[in-house]
Amino acid sequence: GVGGASGLIFGGMIVDHYNWHWLFAASAVLIAASVLLSWLWVPGSKVVRQPVRIDWIEALLLDRAGDLWVGGRKGLVRKRRDDRHFLPLPAELAAHSLLAQETVTLLHQDRSGRIWVGTQSGRLLRLDARSGALEWQADEASDHAGAVNAMTALDAETVWIGRGKGIDVRNLQTGALLKRLKYRRDRPDGLAAADVRGLIRDASGVVFIAMFGGGVQRYVPPLPGISVLVPEGD
Repeated sequence: GVGGASGLIFGGMIVDHYNWHWLFAASAVLIAASVLLSWLWVPGSKVVRQPVRIDWIEALLLDRAGDLWVGGRKGLVRKRRDDRHFLPLPAELAAHSLLAQETVTLLHQDRSGRIWVGTQSGRLLRLDARSGALEWQADEASDHAGAVNAMTALDAETVWIGRGKGIDVRNLQTGALLKRLKYRRDRPDGLAAADVRGLIRDASGVVFIAMFGGGVQRYVPPLPGISVLVPEGD
């Protein structure tokens, strides 16, 4: 109201004392001043990623660069070494949309520095550690292999990935599925249970396998079978 009234008053004064050409000149000056002030005082529009909070945590990884990765019921977040807050992956990355509605259950950094991510639904993918960009994802997420729970390197070319229904044997570089070790009642030298929860390899190459309802087993390569470890006192 005040702006409109003042415009009419000053416009009338200019026309009465000068002519309408001065009115247009004055309007141009005011418009230029408005644009300049808007440019100086209104902050530029930009997308700011807000810190996020994950309460239900399923996986944790401190990578070689000192960045902390946390996986849980709200996907995947990361705190860089020099940052104070956890931030989600940038929305423009494919991994962001793939993991936003997932429960991340596995985080593992391989010898080449890449980050392997597994989920409760069975999704398995691999990310570039610095950018978070998607490098590869398995195409067997819907084959009912179960949640991705654990991972270890078997040798320089092969990794074992523990799932809810056995162990994936995959090529380290390509991620290709080579075979799947499954629980079978008729194989006493095989897995003692289907749900593999932990995998760890010692310095000599022996792999220890922890299972839900199946205890701990040991695989000594290149022997063909998997032996059962019985705790003392049992």
